[in-house]
Amino acid sequence: MRSLLQPSARQREIMSDTGLNSVEKIMYADLRAAEWTKEEAFYAVYRDQCVNYGKRDINRFIKELEDDQAIRDRMGGKKKGEITPEELAKATSKNQILSDLLKARKHTQPASKEWSDLTKMIGDYARIKNDDLKDTEEQIKYFLPAKYPRSCADCLINHNKQMGKKQ
Repeated sequence: MRSLLQPSARQREIMSDTGLNSVEKIMYADLRAAEWTKEEAFYAVYRDQCVNYGKRDINRFIKELEDDQAIRDRMGGKKKGEITPEELAKATSKNQILSDLLKARKHTQPASKEWSDLTKMIGDYARIKNDDLKDTEEQIKYFLPAKYPRSCADCLINHNKQMGKKQ
């Protein structure tokens, strides 16, 4: 099969970013991402090019399209250079930031302005990390009364107010 559509400038960018080599593959992947079935997406994109192909050849070609990693990546929504939530959480963790700051400080000249700034940032993040550890170590305890009041007359607050009025 050959591609009949010529890519626009934007489509060329998409092709270079995703690794897809034809406009038809981009269209197929986008239709599949929009929850079209394999057959519907294939027919919409390749109907003019595959009119003389048999069912076996069409199924083989659909399988090749589905097995293509670039198409699967585009269908899954993950674009080249996109960061997953797990990667973001790992990269922004306090441990990772401290590690990165220490690595950066190793590559600077001692006693330089950059070295001083990095040392200050390391101290700030270490203090934040220690504060978080202290907060999680203390257990919060809640005490509930043994008997809940059923009316204002049973309430301890109301009882104390009335005792204050009598005195």
